[in-house]
Amino acid sequence: MSHHHGSDVPRIHQTLDAGIRQTLTDYRLAKGRIFCARGCQDCCTLAVHATLPEIIPVAAVSSAEDSRRLEDYRERLLTILPEAVDFKTFLRLHRDRLGSCPFLDASGCCRIYPQRPLACRALLSTRNSAWCAADFSKLHPAEKEAFRSVATACKGR
Repeated sequence: MSHHHGSDVPRIHQTLDAGIRQTLTDYRLAKGRIFCARGCQDCCTLAVHATLPEIIPVAAVSSAEDSRRLEDYRERLLTILPEAVDFKTFLRLHRDRLGSCPFLDASGCCRIYPQRPLACRALLSTRNSAWCAADFSKLHPAEKEAFRSVATACKGR
């Protein structure tokens, strides 16, 4: 069994990023469009899981301001936990009440972008960013079907 240490994370990130770049190039050549862009932050309200080896590079570049923002985030997180009766409820409360990631700057850009966790690196949107902020549990059935039909069409590319 292989053990990955914090020093392996940058190499893993580079490998993943290279694979994503190639996939995006192929997708764009097939006339696909990715809507993610600098300052687009709707996915930054999602709960993100990060492993300890992923956090070590983040900690190395974090400022005192980042620490303060993380502490504020932790305090807000503790306020929603008693209401999080299941995982879906936790995710909805996280998005509705915690706000954006504590690592976003005032312009909506990620201050730790080169060190961001794998969960963040893997998020790419083939739809307008308004869909990234949508709460599907609150959407009208026709809106859900419209999203599914476009998502299915994109898979066929």
